[in-house]
Amino acid sequence: MSPSNFPATDTLLPVLVLVGVALQRMGYGCMTVGIRIRAALCNAVCKKCFNMATINKDMASDAVSFMASDISKIFDGCQEIHYLWTAPIEAGAILTILAVLVKVYALPGWGVICIVLPCQYIFGWKIIQV
Repeated sequence: MSPSNFPATDTLLPVLVLVGVALQRMGYGCMTVGIRIRAALCNAVCKKCFNMATINKDMASDAVSFMASDISKIFDGCQEIHYLWTAPIEAGAILTILAVLVKVYALPGWGVICIVLPCQYIFGWKIIQV
C-alpha cells in the first residue's frame, strides 16, 4: 500500500461505524413509528368492528384476521419507505466517489445506473398496478 492510501483507509473505519450507527438508529426510529401506527390502527379497527350492531362471531374473526395481515404490511412499510428515498442518495454518493477515484472509467457504472434505476421504478409501478 502506498503512503497516499493511508488517509483513505484511516477514515474508512470511522465512516463505516457512523453509517452502521445511523442505519441502526433509522431502523429503531422506523420500528417505533411502525409500532405506534400499528397500535393506533388496531385500536381504531377493533373499536369500529366490535361496536357494529350487526356483527356476529364469524365476522369478528374475519375482521381480526384481515386486520392482522394488513397492519403487519403497514408496519413493514414504515421502514421500507425510508429505504425508498435514501437508496438513490446513497447510490449517487457511491457513484460520485467512484467518479472521483477512477475518473473516466466510472462512466460505464453511471451508464448502468442510468438504465437500471428508471427500469426499477417502471417495474415497481407495473407491479403495484397489477
